[in-house]
Amino acid sequence: MYRFSDLGFGAQGAEGGPKPQMSKLGFGAACVMIVAGLSGGCAPNGPEVVPLSKARLAAAETKWETAGPKSYHLTVRFNTSRIEPMVYDVNVRDGVVSSFTRNGESATVTMADDYTMPGLFRLMHSELKLTELDANGHPSVPAELFVRFDDATGRLERYQRKTTRRVTGLRVEVADFKALTGSAEQQARTETR
Repeated sequence: MYRFSDLGFGAQGAEGGPKPQMSKLGFGAACVMIVAGLSGGCAPNGPEVVPLSKARLAAAETKWETAGPKSYHLTVRFNTSRIEPMVYDVNVRDGVVSSFTRNGESATVTMADDYTMPGLFRLMHSELKLTELDANGHPSVPAELFVRFDDATGRLERYQRKTTRRVTGLRVEVADFKALTGSAEQQARTETR
């Protein structure tokens, strides 16, 4: 951890002598370190996320429809700035939700579809609509949207909405994803053994 005194701010010289002078380069480096430390880096969650766009979302959905598994387990973490984080575990068999928990407790399966991969894609479409410009040329929600999709299947790995005002930010992370092999019937036989 760097201290301001390490960078020449407020430090006394040896034996109480004059303060050391900081070069312009040193001052610039200190400013970059401070800004990076306060903002958490140059981009949300590191350099692997990219801005969300309609084209990027459409490409990911198409890839998911052609290469994504029909049966899978998914753990999704939702974090917003105003409520406690939520963790959803979803099992999908042949495209249909077979089990669903919220924060480790059973939850209504009727709302579980929102936490499947197609449901997360719908969320991304809704998020993009938030930033569309109104008749005055202003977005509904002034925000920056960042995303990372899996290269092989197009599935969502991480999403973040960073707002520029006091609107709630959002972070969605697929913490665990496992493709399940076989049909629902084969999986049921395997699970009962």
